[in-house]
Amino acid sequence: GSRVTLTDTGGINNGDTLTIGAGILTITNGGATLNNSNGAILATTTLSSGTLAIVGHLNNAVGETMTFGSGNVTVGGNFTNNGTITPGTSTVTLNGTAAQTVTGTGALTLSTLSVTNTANPNITLGTNVVVATLTGTVNLTSTCPTDYTLTSTTPAQVLHSCITPGGFNAFGIAAGGGAGRM
Repeated sequence: GSRVTLTDTGGINNGDTLTIGAGILTITNGGATLNNSNGAILATTTLSSGTLAIVGHLNNAVGETMTFGSGNVTVGGNFTNNGTITPGTSTVTLNGTAAQTVTGTGALTLSTLSVTNTANPNITLGTNVVVATLTGTVNLTSTCPTDYTLTSTTPAQVLHSCITPGGFNAFGIAAGGGAGRM
């Protein structure tokens, strides 16, 4: 595999096809954003088994497609999906240092979501999220009166973003699963 690191000032705007096989694509520039969008043709980002590391935001536009395969996706900013994401068996890690917004036009389905962001709260939901496996500690920002959910199969749980009077919903999960707190 290859390793590509972008350190220019504008991020990446994929307007066609971006394929990452077993290599590594790291976006650490000033824009630090991956935009999967093109008004004229369909944009497709495919991550087979490699790593896509974005210091900033990941934006998948309306009508566009991202396929994660068995790769690893790390996002330090917000995660917006207004298109189609095929999660495969990938791991998506949210590792920002402030609350990260997960939003989109429909529910987001992922294989494994790992939250290593230590901010409190660390995730703001703007859509419902469904994951097979959830690791890390999740502290949701209150979105009352709208209630979004983060649902995981392992561990089996549904976290709600509208919890009062505490202001946010806190549920800690050990890396291998286990008991948490609410």
